[in-house]
Amino acid sequence: MTTFNSSVKESEKRPGAGQRVLITGARGRVAVAVAGLLSSKYQLVLTDLPSAVSEETAEKYLPADLMDFAQVVPLMEGIDTVVHLAVAAGVLYENRAEPGPLEVDSFEEAVLRVNPMTTYHVFEAARRAGVRRIIYASSLTIQLGDLDSPRFSESAPAEPQSVYACSKLLGENLARLYHRLHGMETLSLRIGQPFPLVPRFDLVWRHNFRARSVSVAVEDIAGAIDAAISSPIPHGVFNVVSESDNPRVDLEGARKMGYLPRYKFSGDGLSQREDGNGDWHLVSPTSSLKSNE
Repeated sequence: MTTFNSSVKESEKRPGAGQRVLITGARGRVAVAVAGLLSSKYQLVLTDLPSAVSEETAEKYLPADLMDFAQVVPLMEGIDTVVHLAVAAGVLYENRAEPGPLEVDSFEEAVLRVNPMTTYHVFEAARRAGVRRIIYASSLTIQLGDLDSPRFSESAPAEPQSVYACSKLLGENLARLYHRLHGMETLSLRIGQPFPLVPRFDLVWRHNFRARSVSVAVEDIAGAIDAAISSPIPHGVFNVVSESDNPRVDLEGARKMGYLPRYKFSGDGLSQREDGNGDWHLVSPTSSLKSNE
């Protein structure tokens, strides 16, 4: 199965700078960082739940509940590209109790209720408004259920790690559907474990060889979204992780999309690529990192 179309010529590359870009879930930890990194290049329109938008931030964020289609439709007016980052946030359910015999897990129930419906609403509202491109924030957990795989490719059969991963896979299928039926440009980014995010995850990679292979700096997430907005490739599924000393995640498709990781996780620490020539600069040695777990 081919997951990207490499037949588009470089001369046909879509312009990026100056586009009007809608970011959903914009008050989330990753989205705030991504928006900050992209704000100088694009005209960003930021939206999140009314409960997440305070009086102090009302001028910057548009309040909208993506579960209500009538609230989603107006968000699409004048939008060139949608970056759909909104998701049922696991951090809100970290202290959930063990479900009783007649109950289900509260987070998994929220995931199955919120993620598919909000994604459908975003795609359908975008279609009706004539939005040409949607960048869908998928998850590498779609592949991580296979604990024995030496390498993860976008073209390999999905092996969801969790109910959350299943909900993300449905979103990828919606992206395929809207591309096939309506000609929309839909790029799904299978994002690894963001860094930094929350203390209990942030430094796992420094002593876990396997974890380093799926880690991704938020700057690299922003770089992948930036590449996806202007890429000549109109549709596909792309893995998004940073470089590491355990390169188990295939980035061939993402590189063709235009993504160049600028961070690298290794046993020596966190390194940064200062330019495009491949040279790395160690910015945070492992020995100097203090665990916040």
